[in-house]
Amino acid sequence: MVVKVYGATYAACPQRVMACLFELGFQFDLIKIDLQSGEQKQPQNLLRQPFGQVPSIEDGDFKLFESRAIIRYYSAKSASQGGTNLLGETLEDRALVDQWMEVKVNNYNPMIYTMVLQLVVLPQQGQVGDMELVRDCKGKLEKVLDVYEERLSKSKYLVGRGSP
Repeated sequence: MVVKVYGATYAACPQRVMACLFELGFQFDLIKIDLQSGEQKQPQNLLRQPFGQVPSIEDGDFKLFESRAIIRYYSAKSASQGGTNLLGETLEDRALVDQWMEVKVNNYNPMIYTMVLQLVVLPQQGQVGDMELVRDCKGKLEKVLDVYEERLSKSKYLVGRGSP
């Protein structure tokens, strides 16, 4: 069965889901949602994702939204079918994956999203971004990237095969 992924190719969260599906060998079709026009907020899309965001998936009768929930589902599904579990084989491996996913959610994403809003989105809308906020985010982001660099100086990946 082919998984339907609702999203936009240029949006990070659907990209994350598609990379997972590709890596695990699940076939999928991207059903493009036009974020610029607000299509994700239309009633037919709110039935799949009540917050008006992307991605969401349909796998037969099963529907799911939120990219990390989707990734967890397909990793477990793959493992239950004898395939790879991208999120780790052992309890410790899964805990380390969760740890680094939380770092991204809580320390990386807020800085990136704020900077993109201030430097790209607001200017496209004819507004001026807050450069003091951008400088603050840049400083915080540099600290996060320093932690990533330290970890990656010791292993090929943050966690998983080839990491300490």
